[in-house]
Amino acid sequence: ITAEDFKELLLTKVAFEGDMTDCTKLADYPMDAHGIKAELYSSYVYLEVSDTTNSYETIIVFHATSVDNCGVIKEKLDGYINGLKAQFTNYNATIIEMVNNSVVEAEGDKVYLIISPNVNEIEDAVKDNLKSFN
Repeated sequence: ITAEDFKELLLTKVAFEGDMTDCTKLADYPMDAHGIKAELYSSYVYLEVSDTTNSYETIIVFHATSVDNCGVIKEKLDGYINGLKAQFTNYNATIIEMVNNSVVEAEGDKVYLIISPNVNEIEDAVKDNLKSFN
């Protein structure tokens, strides 16, 4: 499954009713947002809400260039989640609940992050397509 097809599938699962920003089209976004260098991955899907006032719904899937690089990316995404927990604790109950229930998982050379009230449904869709993501 291509990044574009994966993105379109995932968009059908999001809970947010506003616009989702397709950060996949922003070549330097993983580096700018998370310090993830382009040489660590061959492709990725990155969707996030455009208005973070009441939601922080985010879906990221990376196809790393190696299992080792997958581990590096996972560490960066774990750090991102920890930072959000610190940022939103005692600030926004809706967002902190989403962040506390988020998922960051690695399987082989693929790694994904899901922040969503629909985390289980989205994770099922990710897992169903992860092996064929290139």
